[in-house]
Amino acid sequence: MLAPTEALASSSITGTPAFATAAARNFYGSTPNFAGNLTFAIVMGVLFIVHSILAVTYKQRYFGLSFIFGAGLEFATYIGRTLANGDPTSTKYFLLQIIAINLAPVFLMAGNYYLLGKLVIIYGEYYSILTPIAYSYIFIVCDVVGLFLQSAGGAAAGKALNDKSRRISDNSSNIILGGIAFQVFSMSIFLFFWTHFLYSIYIKTNTLLLKYNSSTNNNSIGNNNSDVQNGNGNGKIFTLFQKFYNFIDTSSKDHLFNLNYKEIRKNKILIYFPLVLTISVLLIYTRSVYKLIMLALKIAGHGNNSEIHFFLLESLLMALSILILAFCYPGYVMDGRHSKIVVGKRIRLRDFKIVKKDFDSFIRQFENESTNQENDSMSFTIKNNSPVEIEKTV
Repeated sequence: MLAPTEALASSSITGTPAFATAAARNFYGSTPNFAGNLTFAIVMGVLFIVHSILAVTYKQRYFGLSFIFGAGLEFATYIGRTLANGDPTSTKYFLLQIIAINLAPVFLMAGNYYLLGKLVIIYGEYYSILTPIAYSYIFIVCDVVGLFLQSAGGAAAGKALNDKSRRISDNSSNIILGGIAFQVFSMSIFLFFWTHFLYSIYIKTNTLLLKYNSSTNNNSIGNNNSDVQNGNGNGKIFTLFQKFYNFIDTSSKDHLFNLNYKEIRKNKILIYFPLVLTISVLLIYTRSVYKLIMLALKIAGHGNNSEIHFFLLESLLMALSILILAFCYPGYVMDGRHSKIVVGKRIRLRDFKIVKKDFDSFIRQFENESTNQENDSMSFTIKNNSPVEIEKTV
């Protein structure tokens, strides 16, 4: 551990607390780069505006607000660091960037967590371990805990910096470290559920398709998938991209998914959306793991003071995670202007139970729904001027 007279200048890398004394008043070790931080302040500011417009346009409340707050906090981070270039000893600039940079990923991941629940509804609960609303509640609680820990650490740091010693204690650093560690832990659990969901809709459905065709004596549906698996199509060798596209293209298995949302699944961009969301989550996850390691090393006194690493593994990764979901905006992909996918409001204990999936019940469900649709001589449609709300009963 560093002696009290030494400065543990870490925020140029991780935006985390540093030991500082009157003899070492620069909280950043080296003065934050003006051009680099101003560039990211502009980028985050633009993304904040873009997500604000998209949220209003496509009527995205929870996801929209989560990413607006996340992008706004990232913007505040780089405003603080840009201003600190002129005064690296300023307590208010330091606290602005340290608090904002720690809280931004909490809001961004909250939006991503919510999207898992929506996708489970669109494709069907059969492909999920838990109910859609269970995911929301579990990870909202995790977000609140992480937010509380990091806020408490930031508050302790602020109080310490306002003292005459201007020295941040081990306790505030450890509290923030605990908050980031808990965030990484909850994200790891989320990735488990997310990976299972992707496996179910992309790979498990191949087996389900064969069983479905066998049980219904229908060998015509989904036969085009065999060409994909063999790497051939119309006698031609598929390119790598074509193979990948056909792997993620679930249109030949669409009858195995929630029939109420087949119109939404006709949007071709939805084919890529799970991949886009995966990239966004992995970018934030990588950044969080990096930050956790760097802060732990700083507390142990083994830190490195490179702002280049900070820009590459913090700033760039966060900007890309926000940008990618602006280009492939969930509200557009899920037709947010004309439809409303309600994950749920109330939760019951049974929503947390892991229910074994029964294939026979699964098939009967689709046969009954198909029969009802034939009898009614109509299918589910989303009217342009009449928003349709399909609420999951919980």
